[in-house]
Amino acid sequence: MKTDVKYRTILAEVLFSGTLLIACNAYADPLTMPSSLSFDAGPLGKIKAQGVLSGFGFWQDNAPSAANVGLLGGKRVGMDISNAFLILKKNSGLVQFYLQAGAYNFPGIGLPFASTSSTLNSYGSLPIAYLKIAPTSNFSIEIGKLPTLIGPTGSFSYQRNEIEGGLLWDVENVVNRGVQVNYENGPVSLSVSWNDGYYSNRYNWVDGLLTYTINSSNSIRFYGGGNLGHTGTINGSYSTNSSVNASLTADNSEIYGLYYEYSSGPWIVKPYIQYMYTPANLQYGVTRGSDNYGASIHVDYSISKDYSVAGRVEYYAADGVIGDGGVSGSILGYGNGAHAWAVSITPTYQDGGYFARAELSYIKASCYKPGGVFGVNGTNPSQVRGLVETGFMF
Repeated sequence: MKTDVKYRTILAEVLFSGTLLIACNAYADPLTMPSSLSFDAGPLGKIKAQGVLSGFGFWQDNAPSAANVGLLGGKRVGMDISNAFLILKKNSGLVQFYLQAGAYNFPGIGLPFASTSSTLNSYGSLPIAYLKIAPTSNFSIEIGKLPTLIGPTGSFSYQRNEIEGGLLWDVENVVNRGVQVNYENGPVSLSVSWNDGYYSNRYNWVDGLLTYTINSSNSIRFYGGGNLGHTGTINGSYSTNSSVNASLTADNSEIYGLYYEYSSGPWIVKPYIQYMYTPANLQYGVTRGSDNYGASIHVDYSISKDYSVAGRVEYYAADGVIGDGGVSGSILGYGNGAHAWAVSITPTYQDGGYFARAELSYIKASCYKPGGVFGVNGTNPSQVRGLVETGFMF
């Protein structure tokens, strides 16, 4: 999952923004990757190689206690590697593949920073790896460790226009192990996956992404997924008592979203809404079904070939009240009935394979549980962060 599992968020964002972002299709690189290096691999055919090496630094106020979130998360000022990847891929012919190896970090608004070394425990040093069988140009099957179909925002920081993931992104999964079928017919494309949800290693999730391309500037997408069975037992891999942790809560949930994308000239505008429902589960003391919901808008403006600026505004709400038997506020940790809104702005410079960007973000929560928000004691309702990220892509 994105940061350490216990810090994941069921966030629903009402994002409204008039700031700006580089293209982030359901899965295109917002930072423009240079052309791939190609080499002949004998019987494997032509292989393409790409790479990313970048680091980030941050300043934040109201840092949480390091004892609760780890040394990096408890710092006011810190730095780490954001991406260190080598990507090998074969994207032509009947048999294709994609391998992405290296290190990564998942900074997210409202989430404590985790060190890159600890983040590697999430998906290992080979976070994305799959085999693809493509008998025709409009039909394919993929199997392996696949990028999620949930949400419009890239999983790794180089795949999006902001350094931090947003509030809706915080609740979405990142990688699934499973099988995915893709089909395209004219303006309509559909991907359906059977997988292990929030990387539970229990293959009981089905999710999908349906895209309708209206024209060259406008498209609309619907995504959804959920657990068809039940993940975890009293003595299983997620819990040994009636308490609920974030991974179990998320993996026994359903999530749905809808987003629209407008892209024309220097502008990209992308509003989206998302809803997550977690049913009652008496085995874990969840006596009431609960939900999180929200909306978001991302806007990007390319000032010139080298400069762009991205922005977003978000809102999140968890239903219920503290102690009512639901878990709507447990993943983020703000508590049932909590609300939060966030805003960020990210100017970016890119020249060939080199990029540098800065980000200023602000989040404020209300109706939160005591000890569930920011600062050493978890009682400060707001947090400001400044970040910089720079690196190279080839």
